[in-house]
Amino acid sequence: MQLSLELFVESPKKSLEFYRRVLGFEVEGSASTEYTMLKNGDAVVAINARSVLSTDHPLRIASGQRAGLGAEIVLKVAEVENAYRAAKESGWPVSDLLCRSRSTDISAHA
Repeated sequence: MQLSLELFVESPKKSLEFYRRVLGFEVEGSASTEYTMLKNGDAVVAINARSVLSTDHPLRIASGQRAGLGAEIVLKVAEVENAYRAAKESGWPVSDLLCRSRSTDISAHA
């Protein structure tokens, strides 16, 4: 079994740039403005334009409204310090590196 995430975003172009340039994901198949599947190792993320959702879809929100509250996406990398540095240097808003007893987290807001 493989888990893949489907993200419905306001700006697929910005999200694709972040996942490809900062996190090293590669496009599977062909990229489009409505749906693009990305892969990095076993991690699969699909970027979807929020505008394609039907008006009665539970994930449909008004433009400008904040979405995604209550969800956390965790991507494990071999070298967290290098991933953190790449995210910071990319210019994307990234929170401080948090150290916990068993894991290290980076929070990026794409």
